[in-house]
Amino acid sequence: MNRPAAVNLAMVDDRLRSIDAPGTRALLERWMLTFACTHTRFPIDEALLLGWQWGQRCGHETIATSGREPWCARPMPATAAEWSADGCVVDPDTLPLVLEGEDGELVEYHVLYDTVTVEEERSVYVDHFPELEPLDQHPKADGHREFEDVLTVRERLMLSHLWQIGAVVGWDAPEEETLTRVVAEEYRGLPGPDILVRRLLIRPDTGGVDVMTLVLRFLAETAWLMVLGRHLGEVVEEPLAEVSTPLELGLAVEVTRRRTGVGRQYANMDAYRFLEEETGLPAPEELRWWLVFEVAQLMEDLLLGHGPGEDWDEEDWEDEDWEDEADDPEEIHADTLRHLDRLMAEVPEEKEDLVTSWLRDFVCDNPRFSTEQAVALGWQLYERFGDMMAENPRLRGRTGDLELRTEEEWTVRGRRVRDDACPLYAPGSHGGVVAFLLSSDTEVVDTLGALISDETDSDFFHHRAPTEDTPELESLHGYVSDYELDLLRNVTRLGIRPEVVYGLEPDDLALWSDEEEGQEVCYMPLVVDEDRSVMRMAMDRVMNILMADLLGEFEEAEFSDGRFVVSSTLLEEELAVLIAARRLGLEEEPVLDEAWDFFFGDVPPADVRWGLVYLAAANLDHLMRGYCWNSSD
Repeated sequence: MNRPAAVNLAMVDDRLRSIDAPGTRALLERWMLTFACTHTRFPIDEALLLGWQWGQRCGHETIATSGREPWCARPMPATAAEWSADGCVVDPDTLPLVLEGEDGELVEYHVLYDTVTVEEERSVYVDHFPELEPLDQHPKADGHREFEDVLTVRERLMLSHLWQIGAVVGWDAPEEETLTRVVAEEYRGLPGPDILVRRLLIRPDTGGVDVMTLVLRFLAETAWLMVLGRHLGEVVEEPLAEVSTPLELGLAVEVTRRRTGVGRQYANMDAYRFLEEETGLPAPEELRWWLVFEVAQLMEDLLLGHGPGEDWDEEDWEDEDWEDEADDPEEIHADTLRHLDRLMAEVPEEKEDLVTSWLRDFVCDNPRFSTEQAVALGWQLYERFGDMMAENPRLRGRTGDLELRTEEEWTVRGRRVRDDACPLYAPGSHGGVVAFLLSSDTEVVDTLGALISDETDSDFFHHRAPTEDTPELESLHGYVSDYELDLLRNVTRLGIRPEVVYGLEPDDLALWSDEEEGQEVCYMPLVVDEDRSVMRMAMDRVMNILMADLLGEFEEAEFSDGRFVVSSTLLEEELAVLIAARRLGLEEEPVLDEAWDFFFGDVPPADVRWGLVYLAAANLDHLMRGYCWNSSD
């Protein structure tokens, strides 16, 4: 956002220093700080100007006696039009508070004390004390999932915006002596060009200090040098201790902490003593209030995503797969896979196991829908019915029996769509969006037709039979069923041929090419293993190849221990295999403990990119059924 200061913050120091009485000055300093922190509807500079005008109107004695009363501390400035929308009329004889608008014209604000309510039932129009919400995470920014046990989704979202000043946060080694340390390193993967960043490393044992307070300390130090450099027109090279005081930094943190609602402690004892113990003493003469508040505003802007970095939602990024996140719910539901990681990140931690297991069951139990459709429908069902559906054992056990059909399908079954129906949207097989409806969204109009069509759907474990020119895969005969053989024969459309071999070690299982009937054939070797069936080994290997292709890493990937080494994890690959297997009617068991706990204990694994998992599962599902992935054929 990079909003220029509408008010010269130097006036704060000038006006506070114009107060000769130390006690009165001490009172006004703390009252003004609290006023600015409370009125989050306004940026800090405007809140300070409103506070000063309101303080002058009330008078120092009134603030001394009633400064903590709601009418005095939280006067709720709003325009006459806003008060009118709230059912109030402004007394025309009262003195307004004035700010300069964006067009240079003066805007008058009136406090609640100056109004009369004339319509009690009028809905609240103005949120006078809104919670400051950060912008959505940039798709390429670090989501800081490693902090999910100690930070809320909102707090992690704030950390994701620190890329705009070239900063990232991470856990340090447990044996480190210092609570935090900052290292400079080349960091790849941030939005925009790869840059040299400062990484704040936090020791896991924080000694009782909450993580966000530690982050705010670091951010205050960084922002302090940035603001000074901006005013000086050059990079500040002096040590921080020479250009700041602990009290100044502590107060900047405290203003940010109160306005954003993150962090639970004072940044240092200097700020604590000033605001809690030595309340009758004014701030030291060397304290620069203008700098405290300007740094706090920059910190707030950074945490909310309005920092000095590129305005990413207006740029065309090279990776076209990461377009701007859609705000239209129908568009999100039509392409839920692309938005899934963001949606999952917004799920409260206490409900993560519920949501991940519900979505898993719905996708696995409904092969009649494509994986993309099942993810979209499963997510909307949870949004629509919430915990009631996901927590109900009876409903959880019938995820495959839920009747979801299009309007045309309901019509031929003797039903019509109710006027108050709430359709669920999913991507169509040939583009566009398809609306599905539950039976509760319809009503019977043809009783006989409804009775005749009242039958369950088939299991839909269907697949295209391999064409006559598809390799027979003779080496797999006896190791897989006829159905599994058909699925693996369809895999040859990927350009590889599964082949059972003997006497090879995992490192010897690299793909190899050979010539057959004048054509080059790429073989994917499989070995007979008592721990894994030939079918499971084939699915694991194909999934690894699909993941490498999805991530754009296949050409450069090294081969080690039987797989291509790519940025997907073994767990992500196994989860995708198991989801696809269940959709295909194959009874494959988890190998990794985390996968076992998830499928049989509903314990969600950490640091899983669910969007990638379901997309990879969709590709394997399509391929083994005989459909080219990313294709509608």
